[in-house]
Amino acid sequence: MQERDYQNFDYLDIIVKKISQTEIENAYSSFLWEKIYNNDDKRYKDVVNLGFRRPHTIKNKNRLQLLEVYYQCAINEKAQLKIKKHSKSKGQTTRTILFSAIFLLGVGVFIYLLKTLFSIILGSLLSLGIICGVLIKARKIRKLFINENSVYLEKSNRIDNEISKILTEVSLLTEKTAYNGGENEEV
Repeated sequence: MQERDYQNFDYLDIIVKKISQTEIENAYSSFLWEKIYNNDDKRYKDVVNLGFRRPHTIKNKNRLQLLEVYYQCAINEKAQLKIKKHSKSKGQTTRTILFSAIFLLGVGVFIYLLKTLFSIILGSLLSLGIICGVLIKARKIRKLFINENSVYLEKSNRIDNEISKILTEVSLLTEKTAYNGGENEEV
């Protein structure tokens, strides 16, 4: 890695998922960051370490930095949204399977210990009731899953639109900078 020139440049080191590396690199280059290194993470295979630099003196620096913060917030919000995408339906599914298995095991033990015709009939009816209950719960979980998915898509699209607006404004600011010869109006 090269020596850093803190007198003339700002530096930024970030860690991103490999799957979003190109998107992040393109976004930061639109904020006038120049990529100076790209290293695979030593511990995790699905992330990469990126390093950027940018001159201290660039036109519209304050506005670019503010837009960069908005961009980072939007990216983080989208990542959190993706993590929580189906958390309720996954939890419901896990609980339903766990309680059903425990109850069926209890019914099986009940039938095994008593071994009477009455216990076999009662156990069979309870088992049938559990299966019907699981099927009804599965339908509810499916509806919850579909609802969660539509909410996720709606929020994800909203965030994507925010990111698009941010990057459009950045593009307009940096085009002005390139057109004006990169003269600095604020330091």
